[in-house]
Amino acid sequence: MLAGAAGARPRAAFQSPPHNSCTKLTPLPAVWSPRAEVPSTGSGPMGSEVSWCPPTSGRGLIWNWTQGGETAVQPCPGGASGWARRPCDPMGLAGAADLSECRSMWLSTLTSRAHIDDAVLAVSHDLASVTASRALYGGDVTATARILNSLARRMANDVNDFPDINQREAMVTELVSTAVATGSNLMGGQQAAWADLRPLEHRAAATSLLLGLEETAFLLANNLHHEKTVRHAEANIREYC
Repeated sequence: MLAGAAGARPRAAFQSPPHNSCTKLTPLPAVWSPRAEVPSTGSGPMGSEVSWCPPTSGRGLIWNWTQGGETAVQPCPGGASGWARRPCDPMGLAGAADLSECRSMWLSTLTSRAHIDDAVLAVSHDLASVTASRALYGGDVTATARILNSLARRMANDVNDFPDINQREAMVTELVSTAVATGSNLMGGQQAAWADLRPLEHRAAATSLLLGLEETAFLLANNLHHEKTVRHAEANIREYC
């Protein structure tokens, strides 16, 4: 639910939200941890006395034997850009694969569109659609949150070109709706993508997502031409005000 009034004082980008502004989200998926299917240790190929991490598979990747103390690297799965990594500690304990750099090609395209002259609302609708229908990787989560912030900044500039206050309000309201839908998609069926992120990256992505949602809320509050209450709710964002 968003509350605001006409003539509200503009807020600087990414300003901390006031006490009367809130976004209630469902709990984020758990941060990265070694997955249960990863074997703990291995004696290594051909009876080697050096500790090795045994082969594993998951997320469309197959990992071969990795010597203790080294990190295996291979291209991201599914045609995504970037590199996936699986660490192996000196004792032969394999960590979960790190796919925080992996970004799907469709998201790279949307990132480019978000920074050029493509219509903000067209990009925001496409972002909501693909995050609802496609499996994401860790890098996709981070990039999606950044796109939301970029779209909010672009809309803040674009609305000044429309003298009709009703049109400005309608445009920003539509952006808020698609932003909430995108946030809900990330919070819902993308647990595997969140698990691709290391703890620091997980927190950074969650913070960026929250800031993007708050920024669209402030933008709408500043473009309401009379006092009113606007409510947007999705499955994984219970209240937005």
